[in-house]
Amino acid sequence: MYKPAAFNRPEDVAARIMEFANMYRKAEERISQLQLLREAERSDAFFYEEAGD
Repeated sequence: MYKPAAFNRPEDVAARIMEFANMYRKAEERISQLQLLREAERSDAFFYEEAGD
């Protein structure tokens, strides 16, 4: 199912590690954004419930 990766130079290993690190960072940023949006939606819903709208 998976093909083994061959790295001939240390720079290749470093580049692959940085690639995965960047993907992880972007995923974490997206998760944080989604959590903030959910919190904002809850706050808005609570505000409108309290205001009677």
